Amino acid sequence: MRVSSIKISHFRGIPSELNLQFTDITGKAVSAIIYGDNGSGKSSIVDALEFGLQSRIERSTSINNPTRPAVFNQSISADSLATVEIGFDDNSHLYRDAHTEYDEEKQRVKYIVNPTKPHQDFSRCPVVLRRNDILSYSSVSEIQKQVYLMKCIYSYGSSVRVSTDPEILKIKENCVFLKQKRRELIKELAACLEIDSEELLHQITNLQGYIRNRITPDSSHKYYSKNKERRLKRVPLKVFNYIIGLCNEIISLTTEIKKLEGAIKTFTDAQNVSKTVFVNLQNLLREAEKYLYSAFIQISNVDYIKSIELVMGDKSEVSLEIKLHLNSGRVTTPQRIFSEANYDLIILLLHISLFRACASAGQAKFLILDDVLQSVDSVIRTRFVEYLLKELNDWQFVITCHDRLWLNQLKYMFQRASHQFKEFNISRWNFMKGPTIVSRNHELKDDMISKALETNNSRLIAAACGVTLEMICQKLSVSLEISIHRKPEDKYTIGDLWPGIKKAFKKSPVSALCDKIDSLLVIRNILGCHYNEWANSLSDSEVREFANSVQDLYNCCFCEKCGSWISISDDKEIVADCKCQSMQLKKV
Repeated sequence: MRVSSIKISHFRGIPSELNLQFTDITGKAVSAIIYGDNGSGKSSIVDALEFGLQSRIERSTSINNPTRPAVFNQSISADSLATVEIGFDDNSHLYRDAHTEYDEEKQRVKYIVNPTKPHQDFSRCPVVLRRNDILSYSSVSEIQKQVYLMKCIYSYGSSVRVSTDPEILKIKENCVFLKQKRRELIKELAACLEIDSEELLHQITNLQGYIRNRITPDSSHKYYSKNKERRLKRVPLKVFNYIIGLCNEIISLTTEIKKLEGAIKTFTDAQNVSKTVFVNLQNLLREAEKYLYSAFIQISNVDYIKSIELVMGDKSEVSLEIKLHLNSGRVTTPQRIFSEANYDLIILLLHISLFRACASAGQAKFLILDDVLQSVDSVIRTRFVEYLLKELNDWQFVITCHDRLWLNQLKYMFQRASHQFKEFNISRWNFMKGPTIVSRNHELKDDMISKALETNNSRLIAAACGVTLEMICQKLSVSLEISIHRKPEDKYTIGDLWPGIKKAFKKSPVSALCDKIDSLLVIRNILGCHYNEWANSLSDSEVREFANSVQDLYNCCFCEKCGSWISISDDKEIVADCKCQSMQLKKV
C-alpha cells in the first residue's frame, strides 16, 4: 500500500487547499523529498499525512491537546472543517475530518474526528519519526524507558502495563517513605510557626510565599506584609534561616513525590497485559533485534560489539532494555559506553528496526522522516540514508529537510540507488495563503547535449558530452553492479568507471557504440575539460560524432517511459532492461 496523493484543507498551516501528487511521470507512487525553510509548512504536510493515515498528530489521538500542534488553521473561522483526503496506489481513498460542536448539556465545545480509527494498513506503529522521538527516549527516566518504546506499537501499546509490577511496588514504597518524611517536616515547621500542621499542608503549593507573609528576621526593617493586613512576627535570624531550610526541604520532597506518582500512573493506567500480547511483543522484539545489530554495524564506526540484545521482561513483565555484548565478553548498556552520536544512532535504529518488524507483521512500508537527521553527524546521516535505500528499497519514504546542501546529498543518494522520488520545494509561506510549493519528478531525460549542439560551439559540446557521460557512468555503475576499486569517500571519475561499463556491455548491441566512445574519449579530456590551444584544430565532425555517440548511449540506457536506468535482468538472454521492460538489451 503506497500513498499516491494527499489533499489538505483548512488544516494547521494550510488555510485553503493544498494538493500533492506523490507519483512519477508514469503515475506510479514514489518517495518524496520536501524542502523548505523552518516555518515554511513542512510539518503541516507531515502532520496531515499522519492525521489522515492514523487519526493522530505527533502520536496523540487528542486534537485539543495544548502540548500538540493545533489541528485547525488559525487564519480562518474557528468552526471551519479541517479535512485530509489521501489517495492510494490501488485507487482507493481515505477521507478524515476534524470539527467542533457545542455540547449544550455540558456547556462546552467538543472536538470531533471522523472517522476515528486509523487505516488498517497503517495501524500497527507510527508512520512518522521526528527528532523529538529520539530526544524523548533519552530524556525520560529509567523507569519510563522500559515502556516508552512500547507506545510505538499501537496494536499492543495501550495494554502494556502491569499494576503488580515489582518496579511499581518499589516506587510506591519509596513514595510512602518520602510522604512520611515530608509529614514529619511539616509538623516541625508548623510547631516553629505556632500553627496547625493541616493548615500548613493546604499551603504546600505556595509554601515560601506563605511563610514570608508570616515571619521576618529580627534584623529586617520590614514590619508589615505586602497587603499590610497582617503584622509579621519577628524571629531571630538563626531561627528564620532554619525555618526557610525546612521549607526548601519540604518543597524538594514534594517535587520528588510528584515525579514518583507520575511514574506510577504511567505503569498503572491500563489493564494487565495478556499472555498472548506478551508473546507477540517478544516475537516482534526478536525480529527487531536482528535488524538493529546489522544496521548499527553497517552505519557506525564501532568495531568492539559482538551483538545487541533487546531484553524484555527481565526486571518486570513489561521492562525493555538494550544490552551490548562486547568482544571482550562484557555486557553493558549504550549510555554507559557510547558517545552522544552513537547513542542517538542506536535509538534511531531501534525505532527503524521496530517499524521494520511491524512491516513484516502487516504494516504498510511507508515512513516519514521529519528533519530527524538534521542534527546527526554528516557521515552518519549519509550512511543511514544509504542503509535505508539499500535494505528498505521497497519502502516509500517522505523526507523533509531545510538545508540545501543536505537536499542535494539526498537527491544524489536517491538517484545513485535508482530509488524513484519526487521533489517538493516550498518557496514561501504566508499566514493567510499557506505554503507555495513547486514540484518536479526525478528523473526526467536530460537534454544537455542537444542544447549544446544548437550552439555550434565545439568546446561547449565536448563539455556537455563529458558531463553526460559522467552521469551515465555514475548511474550504470550502481544499476549494473560493476566491479571497481574502492576510493576514499567513494569519489570516482570516468577513468575509474568507464572500463567496467564497457565490459558490462561487451555482449550487448551497444558494444560497438562503446568502442566508438572509447576511441573519441580524448575529445572530452583535451577540449571539454581543459584548455589547449591546439585542441581547437579538432574538426567539428569529430566533436559531433562524439556527441551523437554519447547521446545514443544515453538513449539506450535511460527509459523515458518509466524514468529508470537499465539494470541487470533476471532473464539470462537479456543483458539489462528497465523497470517497465520496454527497453531491453539482448545478448548477441
